[in-house]
Amino acid sequence: MAELLADSNGVSIKVVRFNGKEKADGIALRNEYGEKCLVVAMKQAFDYCADVVNETRTSFTKGIRNDKPLFDRDAFREVWFNACLHNNWADGTPPAIYIFTDRMEIISTGGLPANLSEEDFFKGISKPVNEELAKLFIRLDLMEQTGYGIPLVTKRYGKAVFEFLDFFLRVTIPFEFELEIDPINEDDPTNDPIIDPINEDDPTNDPINEDDPINDPIIDPINGGDPTNDPINDPINEDDPINDPIIDPINEGDPTNDPINDPINGGDPTNDPINDPINEDDPTNDPINDPINEDDPTNDPIKILSLIESNPTANYEEYANHLGVSAATIKRKIGELKTSGRIVRIGAKKNGHWEIVGQNKAEN
Repeated sequence: MAELLADSNGVSIKVVRFNGKEKADGIALRNEYGEKCLVVAMKQAFDYCADVVNETRTSFTKGIRNDKPLFDRDAFREVWFNACLHNNWADGTPPAIYIFTDRMEIISTGGLPANLSEEDFFKGISKPVNEELAKLFIRLDLMEQTGYGIPLVTKRYGKAVFEFLDFFLRVTIPFEFELEIDPINEDDPTNDPIIDPINEDDPTNDPINEDDPINDPIIDPINGGDPTNDPINDPINEDDPINDPIIDPINEGDPTNDPINDPINGGDPTNDPINDPINEDDPTNDPINDPINEDDPTNDPIKILSLIESNPTANYEEYANHLGVSAATIKRKIGELKTSGRIVRIGAKKNGHWEIVGQNKAEN
């Protein structure tokens, strides 16, 4: 038991999502909760299933709201915690959770204890396979030795959900509705409402063009993608104020006579933060064009992963507001995380969510 509870060990609990009703339909996502204390891994697997997978659908009948969760959270908790407690850990095979589009299967090794009949099992008679682990679970308030867990499950789903095999116990929890698999969003972040909720029909917001400033409507909204045609961004005019109509529209080359550029500083452009020549050639002083802003919190992917972990259904505007950056920056960073395989998009456009892949979860 010491190895199971160690902060670092070789035990790994897996949660696997499939693309359909059979394993042959292919794996959509595989999460590993391992190489850590069993209690931590067990609770992380539970939280993922109960908070991420267990989506709720809402309907209205005659003005009355009806919320329908995918499955019963309390029943799943009893099944999963019991699977971890009664698993035959000496066999070396940890329990697992398999998620299909119409059901969830919880598998544990060991089957029914030799000194416990099926009748006694369904009555709620408790015979822990791992006595010391059971004592720990009770002290941590993870279980109560009252025997109400199995009757709770059978009351909600019936006895048929339990399948006693020779060396395994399989519990199948049916879903209230079928999960949707949205292949359109899997590889294309522009089809993802969180990454791109407002500009689906606007090709100028295509993330393919993010790194090309001439395709950026902020830098070049009207000049056909050629900054040399734009008097604001024309690099030829940068150091020559008399060639720039914005800087010198009326004063024949003397910016100190221009009330637009020198309204309060007595003709000294160095005192004007707009025209300060110190900043002209230093892009790091320009919040719009700064390519490597060292104070940008999005340069640390852990901060974005932490936001996604705490609120996987938020849109990129909400993430941007939280970090104090632009929505375009968040869109680009999330796209990079998705391209690198650190996060995946699950569900349809309007009610989908983000999931962090395996060990990519943010460290607290």
